[in-house]
Amino acid sequence: MVDAPGGSVHGARPAWPLPMTTTANQLPADWVTELRPGVRKLNPPGVAFEWIDLPLEENGQTNEIATCLEQLGMPSEILEVMDEHSGESIRYRHSDTGLLQLELPESVDPSSELPLFLTIIMRRDKLLTIHRTSIEVVEEACKMIAHSDEDRVTPVSVVYAIGEEFLDHLDPVIRTASNALDDAEDLMEHKSGVDVDILSEIRSDLLEIDRYLDPLQTSLRRAAQTIHSGDAHGEESSMHSLLDRANWTEQRVRNQLDRVRVLSDRQHILAMDDMSTSMYRLSWIATIFLPLSFITGLLGINVSGIPEANNPHAFFLVCLFLLLLAIGTSLALALAIRVRRRKNL
Repeated sequence: MVDAPGGSVHGARPAWPLPMTTTANQLPADWVTELRPGVRKLNPPGVAFEWIDLPLEENGQTNEIATCLEQLGMPSEILEVMDEHSGESIRYRHSDTGLLQLELPESVDPSSELPLFLTIIMRRDKLLTIHRTSIEVVEEACKMIAHSDEDRVTPVSVVYAIGEEFLDHLDPVIRTASNALDDAEDLMEHKSGVDVDILSEIRSDLLEIDRYLDPLQTSLRRAAQTIHSGDAHGEESSMHSLLDRANWTEQRVRNQLDRVRVLSDRQHILAMDDMSTSMYRLSWIATIFLPLSFITGLLGINVSGIPEANNPHAFFLVCLFLLLLAIGTSLALALAIRVRRRKNL
C-alpha cells in the first residue's frame, strides 16, 4: 500500500531569484567503489552495511535501477511504485523493504528544468539511493556521517543525514525571498511602489515549495511511525527530528507567504491612493475650467434667427433663467441627499 497525499534595493542582498551555485564535492577515494559506470558503492566511516548510490543523469535508466534492486535482493515491485507515483514525495513498504521518495520543485535550482528527487530504499542492512539533483546531497550526507559521534551507523541514520541535507537546500530560497520582501517593505516605508511582478514570482515559488512540502511531511510522518513500531529509540528520535525540521520549514514558507499577501494589499492601497490623488487634481482642474467653458459657450451662441434676438434685455433674461435653473438643481440635489441620509438613520 502506498501512502501519499494528494531586484534588490540594497547591494549587500542577493537578487531574486536566487542563482544556484554548485561546486565539486569529491569524496575520498576510500569511501567510494565504482561498481560500473554511473553506479558506486559508498562506504564512509561507520557504515557497516551495503550502500549503493545511483545518480541519474536523465529520465529513464530503468534497467540500471532494476539491476541495483536485484543486486541488493530487493523486490522489483519497488520500481513500479517509483514509475506510478513520480511527481510527489511518497512512502511505500513491501515486505521488509521500505521506500522513501523525496521531491523538491525546480525553483530550488533554477538551472534545472525538472523537479529534484531523491529515492531511498532500505532492506535490513542494505541501502540504495537514487537521485536526480545538481546539488550534492549524498556527498554532504557522507561527510556529515563521517563527522558524527555515532559508533555504528544504521540505514536510518543515513536517511536522517540525507534528509537534513535535502532540506538544507530550501533555506537559501526562503532566505532570498525574505530579503527581497525586506527590500519591498523598505520601499513601502518610503511610499514607493513595489514591482508587482517580483511579488508574484516570489509568491509562485513559495507556493510551489509549500505544495511539495505537504507530501514530504506525510511521507516522513509515515516513516517515523514505521520506525516507532521497532525497538530503536534513537532512530525514532532522528526521524521525528527530521519531521520537525520539515514542519518548521513549512512554517517559514507560510510566514513569507503572509508577508507577500500583506505587501500586495499595501501595494493595492498605494495604487488606490495615487488614483484618488489624480482624480482630486482632475476635479480641481475641471472646477477651474468649467466656468470658463460656460462663459465661452454662452458668449459664443449664434443668435441669428432666434426670437427676441434684437431685444436689449434678452441676454440678461437668459442669464437669469440659467441662474435660477442652477439654484433649483442645487436645492433639489441637497434635498435628495438629506432624505437619503434620514432613511439610512
